[in-house]
Amino acid sequence: DGEGGRGAVWPTPFDEDGGGGGDGDGENEEVEARAMEHKDNGNSHMSSKEYERALGEYNAAIGLSPSGPNSHVYYSNRAAAYCYLAEYRLASEDCRTSIDLKPDYEKAHSRLGLSLYFLEDYRGAVEAYKASLDLDPRNKASVSYLAKAKASLAEREETERRWSRTIREETDEDEEEDDNRTGVTSTGLTSIVTAENDVIKVHESVIEVERSFEVEEDGVEVDATGQVAFDPFVMDDDEV
Repeated sequence: DGEGGRGAVWPTPFDEDGGGGGDGDGENEEVEARAMEHKDNGNSHMSSKEYERALGEYNAAIGLSPSGPNSHVYYSNRAAAYCYLAEYRLASEDCRTSIDLKPDYEKAHSRLGLSLYFLEDYRGAVEAYKASLDLDPRNKASVSYLAKAKASLAEREETERRWSRTIREETDEDEEEDDNRTGVTSTGLTSIVTAENDVIKVHESVIEVERSFEVEEDGVEVDATGQVAFDPFVMDDDEV
């Protein structure tokens, strides 16, 4: 069973005491070995879909070694657990800490993209996935979600532009026709319909992107080649 839970407060690599460290290389190595053991336990719980227990193990690993040689993995893996628990803001914070510790750790960038996507920060997700692909251009999951984030961002921006234009046009008409107090003129209605049609066109581009995915019974998205597109916890050699 993992130590600590979702409510526990754990050190960060920027705490003054550094967390968990001891005197001498031998003691530091022992502390790091214990942290790695907790990380391995967390990975096992993740594989068994025991996300709360995995979270406790990653908490323990970070508590022992918040700024050690493998701490970027601990934070990134904890971010994956947070994603499965729909704690996307906490996940994004852990991803950023992981990136601060190791800027070229690609998996932290891709998980940051995922957490920001579900926070509906599509612009931030686009930037995170671009950073992921700069480090690993073959990451098909990042390619897939970059396309989805771009489509979602385009849809939002188009909606905002069209509705802003509609409001401006209706305001101008109200000023010209003081006797018209309904707030909706024929021109305004036409503008609204036009805006909605344009939004539908953008939304269709999102649907086209999503058609490339199939949803398995466990809710994990895969593309036509079987590449995991949703799962934030695809283990690399440094995570096993």
